[in-house]
Parts: sequence; C-alpha cells; structure tokens
Amino acid sequence: MTGLLFAAAITEFATPEYSWLFLAIPLLALSYLVYDQQRRRRFGQMSLPPPSSQPLALQVAALCLGWSFAVFALMAPYGKMDNGSLPLTPPKRGKIALFASEVVFIIDLSRSMLAQDGVGGEKRLERAREIALGVLEHLGGVNVSVVGFSSTGELLVPPTMDYLYTRLMLQKASPEDMPSPGTDFAALVDFLNKAKLSKNAASHTLFLLLSDGEDSSLFSLPPELRPKAERAIFQGFANLGQNNSWFIVGIGSDKGSPLPQDANFKQSVTTRCHASFLRQIATSTRGHYAGDSPTIDLTFADAIVSELANGPRIALRSGTSKENADERNPRRYRTTFPLLMASFLLLISLSIRKRMEQI
Repeated sequence: MTGLLFAAAITEFATPEYSWLFLAIPLLALSYLVYDQQRRRRFGQMSLPPPSSQPLALQVAALCLGWSFAVFALMAPYGKMDNGSLPLTPPKRGKIALFASEVVFIIDLSRSMLAQDGVGGEKRLERAREIALGVLEHLGGVNVSVVGFSSTGELLVPPTMDYLYTRLMLQKASPEDMPSPGTDFAALVDFLNKAKLSKNAASHTLFLLLSDGEDSSLFSLPPELRPKAERAIFQGFANLGQNNSWFIVGIGSDKGSPLPQDANFKQSVTTRCHASFLRQIATSTRGHYAGDSPTIDLTFADAIVSELANGPRIALRSGTSKENADERNPRRYRTTFPLLMASFLLLISLSIRKRMEQI
C-alpha cells in the first residue's frame, strides 16, 4: 500500500476525478470488523471456540489492495514528474499524439543585445541566457539545439540530449562568436531552411526565439524597399511555422538604451526592442509572443512542456500510420500493471474465501 501511495504521489493522472473511489477502502475495513465481531458472537452463543480472524483479515486486505490498484488504473496514470519539472498536461484520449522531436533555442547574438535594459537592468543577452536556461531545466527526453544569429546564423549546439553541454554553450555564447555585429532576420530564415535541424521531415520542432527584434539590415534599407523585404521575412517564417511551434520573447525596453562603447565601437547608438516586428513574426508562424518579465521563463517552460506532452496532431497531415504514432508515443497510459495487480489480488481474495467455506 505504501508503494502504491508513493507511485500516486509522483504520477500524473488523466482522470483524477475517480480518486473518490478510494473512500470505499475504509468502508471495506469497517465491514470486516463488524462481520468478525458478529461471527465471534455467534460462535460464543454456540459454546464453540472463536474462529481465527487471520484468513478473513487476509481476504479483506487482498480485496482492499486490489480495489486500490483498480481505482489507480481507472484514474489513467500517464507519466512521472521528475524533480524540478513542471507537471505535464495529460494526452487527449482518442487522438494520435506525436511529440516534438526537438527544441531549438535561437539566441540573438548581435551587438544590440549588449544594451542594459533587460529585466532588473541586466544586459539583454544575459536575460536571454537566463530564459533559455530556465526553460532547459524543465525539459527531459527530447533533443535540444542552440542557434546563434546576427548577420547570419550559426549552429552552436547540434541536436543532442546532453543538457550539461547545452547549458555550458548557452552561458558561453557571445557576439564575439559571430562574424559581424548587425542583425539580419532574412539570413536567419535562410540558415534555418538550410540547416534542417530535425532528421525527420515529418517531425515536429519547437523553436524558442530570444531577440530584441532590431533588424539592422532591414531597417537600413530605403523606406520604399522595406515593405517588400519585410513581407519576404514574414513569409519565410510562415513557411518555418508549418508543422512546428514558435515561442518568441522580446528582450529589452521599448524606450531604448545606449550601447556600451569600447575600443572597436565608439559610436553613440541607442537601441530598443522592436516588439511589433517580433509580434508579426509570431503571427506569421502562428506562434506565441511575450515581452520579457521576471517569470517569462516559467510561463514559456510550462507552455513548451505542455506542448511536448500533447504534441500537435500532425499524424494525419504527414501520413504517419497509427502504428508508427503509437511506437513514437512515450507517454501511453500506464494502466496495464495496476489492472494485472487488481485481477491477481481479486483471485487471491476469492481463493481465501473458498478455503474458508471448506473449513
């Protein structure tokens, strides 16, 4: 019974509303006590030695434990909550759920990310790291990769489940890793299209984009050329949004902040977060946008982990068979073991009952 209670404490359930059926256990135990007292009284009235209570106690214990396992199965357990993890949303019944094969962190490593107008007065890049690391802490069993971009994209961490290495690379990522300090979202789109991070074309990828949205290449264009270039960027992101999920965080303030000067950069430049540009990217990808906040890492971690649990219904669109989908489903309802235990204990209870009748 202790093991069953421990399993219930670390397991998520799809139908927890059936937990009230556990209340039948004390009723069964109370019924046993009443019946045993009545039986002993009858034997006393007939001047017979009182019967042993052990077989009846074993029968009731087996019946209560079997009932517990049956209710446990009825509640549809489906997974485990690891230490430090957020609880997962249960899979929808009656539908084929394919889970994301990879989470891609896209970090803006342009020079504008060195501005100190992040939450708490931090540098934008530091805030982007904190958010990425906060989300990474809540992931498990899924490939992750890291893409840095400025005027071009660069794969800093190829798809891996080595989260420690990913954490180290996120902490190390810097504008110095990039060939130039500017930002070019069109180049990022081209890089993501060519990189083909996911090995399976029909699989689902979650992208987390952390940027201030300041596209220096786009904003430097003449006003008459900018709308066409913007449409091309948004269309590129729309194509990347097919069968994939996008989560975008705008880093920095709308008011702007001056860039720090050094030996290589002595100009006085004010940079700000272009939230409207990032929102349009989110709209193009049918994704989610949020401005930076002290709890945005937890908010997006919850949303990402929930989507990893549920997954988009891409099986029918990609032509995946139900058998293949079941093979790739790592969180089926874990009801087989409790049902077998319930049946086994019920048979033991019936066996004890028959033996008592023979005695």
